[in-house]
Amino acid sequence: MKIKIPLCLIALLSTIGLFSQATLSVDGFARFEQALAVGGPPTFAVELEIHDFDSDNDILLDFNTASCRFITGMNVSNNNLYGTTTNDRYSFITDNVVRMILSSDGLLGIGTPGPVAKLHVRDDGASANETTIMVLASQTSKIPTLKFDEGGNLGMAIQYDGTGTGSSNKMHILNTITNKAATITNGGNVGIRESNPTEKLHVDGDMVIDASDSENELRFYNGNNVAAQLEFDGSHLRMINSSFAGNVESIGQLDSEIKGTGDILLDGDDSLLFFTDVSTKGFLSSSGNFGINTTNPSGMLHVRAFENSGIALRMENDQNNNHWSWRAKNDLLELHYNGVPRGLYNGNTGQYTVVSDRR
Repeated sequence: MKIKIPLCLIALLSTIGLFSQATLSVDGFARFEQALAVGGPPTFAVELEIHDFDSDNDILLDFNTASCRFITGMNVSNNNLYGTTTNDRYSFITDNVVRMILSSDGLLGIGTPGPVAKLHVRDDGASANETTIMVLASQTSKIPTLKFDEGGNLGMAIQYDGTGTGSSNKMHILNTITNKAATITNGGNVGIRESNPTEKLHVDGDMVIDASDSENELRFYNGNNVAAQLEFDGSHLRMINSSFAGNVESIGQLDSEIKGTGDILLDGDDSLLFFTDVSTKGFLSSSGNFGINTTNPSGMLHVRAFENSGIALRMENDQNNNHWSWRAKNDLLELHYNGVPRGLYNGNTGQYTVVSDRR
């Protein structure tokens, strides 16, 4: 036989100590007009109080079904507890929609029904619209930092420096808590080991292009078209200018400039070769001799004329443009003044002949 006692009377008797333990059997609903205290006297400061009545430092609410168990509370070994003690996930729900899941193997998912990493965030958003996954805010310092830890030590970090304004704000990649390995300004400049980049790419140190594969090109664009490029194929370094002849300049105390579509080659014998139309037009040997149309100059200046035609050497006065020219034709050396023949040397006899016009 069950004896039913009004709930308010049970609470009162428990409070004054007449009942050390009480079992309450309720069919339907139980209603308490004021606070309910479990394990100790109510203070009426909150609606529900749970006391550690046996002083074992454990206070738990235990929700148990045939297949799942959920507890919340605190104990001496784990401090505060909130979650399942069975192999079940825990879900966070708002507006009757699951927003976040903590799986039974410790994976936390936000916006995903099945997390596959320690932190798995998914936000499908709207098509072609920006999706914000996370916001780091620091209202006072304005330098929020995302750190990557290696066993208690800083591995690397991503830091935003918003202490400036506009284009002067920066994003840093740190390899120590103070050393900035890379920096991107809000204005679009990139610095490598340079925390205040003043150009689109500002490098403090060496730049290396790995030549172990076929993609070893530095390209310069004019709009959407490649205007020039620097490439290395494993044996040759080429500067290619596809859209115009262009200039290659070396600026210093003594300026040097290379122009045109021809080639200049420094060969293995430290000789300098000048190419146009896939043939050598000039050759400066390592001994200092310079050849024109010959790669084997036998004098300080060696000019080789082709097919008994063309002026081999010309000397001109810069005041009036009057000029003398020499032309090698068969066994004769012709001397011209302003394009008019004036004399001939015979290579076989050594005789000099004066050449006059018809007058």
